[in-house]
Amino acid sequence: MCGVDPFAILGVEPDVSERELTAAYRRLAKRWHPDRHAGGERRMAALNAAYERARAELRRAEGTTRTYEPTIGRRPAPGTWLPPGLRERLGWELLAALAENEHVRLVVDAGGAARGPVRLVLTDSRLLWLLEDAVSARVDWIRFGLVAAAEIRRPMMRRSRRSLHVHTKNGCHVVFGDLDPQSADTIVERLGTR
Repeated sequence: MCGVDPFAILGVEPDVSERELTAAYRRLAKRWHPDRHAGGERRMAALNAAYERARAELRRAEGTTRTYEPTIGRRPAPGTWLPPGLRERLGWELLAALAENEHVRLVVDAGGAARGPVRLVLTDSRLLWLLEDAVSARVDWIRFGLVAAAEIRRPMMRRSRRSLHVHTKNGCHVVFGDLDPQSADTIVERLGTR
């Protein structure tokens, strides 16, 4: 998964202290340890990797001079270029995944195939999503240049809703369901695969 935020995996904000980061890691490690949870090996591996990356980022930020930053001791808040209502709708995990000054064109709630609720974000260059029910690896994205094909399908049960199927050039296939037709059309048009 490209673009996975280690802070999001641990369920903390990027400006967290190292003590709070460690507490979040320990809480999740107790829950997902393989001795307590069947099949927890993969989850623990993701947690361990995220914890190491997040600690390294915090330590790197502490070791640099901060004279150029507008807020002393903290990173600037993500998404400051966006309107407050849009920032609130996105939430901190999606805001942290945005590049500086990345323009957001659409935010829509959808469903994922066997994944629960999904929040889709369409920007100038990417399709991002947040898996709301996931414990780790909650945010992912696809750059428009990697999209090989995108198609809209009409499910049999809910004729008024659509599902979006995105195929990438590297062989990934991602499905988002329960979209309103207008949002699905907007996404496919922007992906440029029609």
